[in-house]
Amino acid sequence: MFRWPALALILFTLAPTATSAYDASGMVVASKGTMPLILTVPHDGGEFLGLMPVRKKGAIARDAGTRELAERTASILEAKTGKRPYLVIALFSRKYLDANRAQSEAMESDDALPAYKAYHDHIAAYVAEVKEKFPAGSVLLDVHGQSDDPNTTFRGTRSGLTAKRLLSRAGQSCLQGDQSIAGVLAAT
Repeated sequence: MFRWPALALILFTLAPTATSAYDASGMVVASKGTMPLILTVPHDGGEFLGLMPVRKKGAIARDAGTRELAERTASILEAKTGKRPYLVIALFSRKYLDANRAQSEAMESDDALPAYKAYHDHIAAYVAEVKEKFPAGSVLLDVHGQSDDPNTTFRGTRSGLTAKRLLSRAGQSCLQGDQSIAGVLAAT
């Protein structure tokens, strides 16, 4: 007859460790593109990430629909131009890891580090590849969701900081108006 403490010890010994409870490479969907555009989706995943506890700090809500938005945008661009953007999509839940933050703020358990690195390693590899293939310039769009006005697309540039180089080369019309990135996407 088993005694509960002995059974618990056996189960604990046989259980996978937190770091081996998930495959980090399987927590990211990434696909190479053929145009100088990278679409990243850090918060639409809902996958369990090992045996770690839920984060206590920061937003943990999912940006539902952003994966579909990025994939649809990629398909529309490919249909219209014959070229496809690069895609990097996090499948893991934001409850465990906020991939859109600096490593020191992104997680509360080091067990989330392999997934964080898998996501950012794909982005870094694609950025390097795009810079090499398209030296004239490229764009990285980080796709996020919001629930305040679901029928509206907001464009954030941190008051122009993240688009400083683009603004200096192409002017304000690249961010606002019918010929802007958002304007062209809205017209499709």
